[in-house]
Amino acid sequence: MDQLAASGQIDVERIATQGHSRGGAAILSALCMARHTGFTAKMCAAYAAYPWSGQQFLNPLVGTTKVRSVVGDQDEWCSAQQIQGQIQAIRLAGGEASCRIFEGAHHSFDRETPVELVAEASVARGAPTIYIDDTGASIHPVTGVADPEVSERDLMLYGIKAGYGKRGAKLGTSGDLAAEFHDDMMAFWKRCLQA
Repeated sequence: MDQLAASGQIDVERIATQGHSRGGAAILSALCMARHTGFTAKMCAAYAAYPWSGQQFLNPLVGTTKVRSVVGDQDEWCSAQQIQGQIQAIRLAGGEASCRIFEGAHHSFDRETPVELVAEASVARGAPTIYIDDTGASIHPVTGVADPEVSERDLMLYGIKAGYGKRGAKLGTSGDLAAEFHDDMMAFWKRCLQA
């Protein structure tokens, strides 16, 4: 990011990011890790569309970055409750963050494709949240102990073995949901980037 800021071709006060699903999870994680990277350039805003929030930082410090997350109440891939919890944790840690839940929306409701069942999908939306401590170690939800040897895969397999996993999940859009997503996204970017 510092290379981008040093290019002289952009306004370093308006570097922002957006990600969808695992991409949304990645940008939220990157924001929380930024204090450990040594980067001097900062994100002014981040828009996380239906991020998988099953893994979160115990201390979600995002600095001055404005964060927005959106999810559908019918999302079978991601937990709206975990996303709400992650956004609230950012607020409680001093960040500026907001969340919107779209009524009747499935995963990927921003697309112009109809809702369809992905029968081979493997999801564990109700599994416990996995927290990451300030050293980067995952905290096992059963033991409450941070262990750098425990991988994300190990914890996902725990969730499946504990009975949280299922096959099949829907994605796509219906009605005006894609347009509503677009309006929400553009309103956020106008507020953050035109200020």
